[in-house]
Amino acid sequence: MMDRFRPRPFWGDTHAAVVAVVVILCASSLGAQPRHAIYVQYDGFVRADNNRLVLSFGYHNLNQVDVTIGIGDENRFLTGPPDRRQPTVLKTGRHRFACVM
Repeated sequence: MMDRFRPRPFWGDTHAAVVAVVVILCASSLGAQPRHAIYVQYDGFVRADNNRLVLSFGYHNLNQVDVTIGIGDENRFLTGPPDRRQPTVLKTGRHRFACVM
């Protein structure tokens, strides 16, 4: 009867809690999926020697992971050829001047 009230070692409980937290954090980082929007941003233009405009665009990826979007319906320009050397791997954070045309 007295064994039921015997205090357990402090390290045993702490160790189990630490292991549980590490497992949860590792599992959530391994399964990280893009959940937030990626915004296109206009960075500006310069006038080239032949009086043509050179436009520059960037993006802001709000996700905690890099997102890959291949050239196609979700990564294209509305007019002209779909591939204008725009990035297909969108890294986390804000990236200016990622596509110049």
